[in-house]
Amino acid sequence: MRQQSLLRSLLALSAVTALLAIAVAAEADPPAPPAEAYTACDSKAEGDACTVTMHEHTITGTCATLPKETKLHCRPSGPPPGPPPSDK
Repeated sequence: MRQQSLLRSLLALSAVTALLAIAVAAEADPPAPPAEAYTACDSKAEGDACTVTMHEHTITGTCATLPKETKLHCRPSGPPPGPPPSDK
């Protein structure tokens, strides 16, 4: 009986720990945009169209800021591009 109680307590503690880890991960800051994304919006206003070329891909988007920043960067308007084509 005491082992079952201990097991239940350990399971509950594990569940709470997992939920706390998920909550902390959800609040983590997203990775910073690359320098090219900031450069693309140097002379633009928030909401302006922008284009960034990186790694053989051209990405279009709009100038925006991250929640904890004031500097504009080019936020892609679609999903990130896939890997560059292979030369095979």
